Formats: sequence, C-alpha cells, structure tokens
Amino acid sequence: FANQPEVQQILLKALQNEEHKAVVKIALIHTLIDFKDQPVIDELQKLINHPMSEQAVKDEAHFALIQLGEPL
Repeated sequence: FANQPEVQQILLKALQNEEHKAVVKIALIHTLIDFKDQPVIDELQKLINHPMSEQAVKDEAHFALIQLGEPL
C-alpha cells in the first residue's frame, strides 16, 4: 500500500492527531517509513520539533529520519 497516496494522507492525518497515544503514533511512524517521501519526512520533522510531542515519539521520529537517510 506504500504506492497509494490516499493511504499516506490518511496515515499522516492520523499522526497529526494529538489525541492519539504515543504507542499509536510510533506504530504510524513505523508504517509511514515505507513511503519514503517528502511529506512523511516533513511530518517527522514537525513531530521532533513540536514541544508537546512525547519524548518516545520524538525519539522514534528521529530514528525514522535516520533510516530514511535524512540529515538532521
């Protein structure tokens, strides 16, 4: 499903939902890594920089960017 833009949009929107628990966001991050494109990278960077993001989510987003080969 990584080649379906509508799926990516739904997953990105779910990741932006601040009501989701950290474990849900981490699972979404693991799924979104498969897309390997700029909207995913941008959203991961937003999560890292968002002051209300839990540290576990920030850590996972940071690790995902490393896996995607993004400079930090």
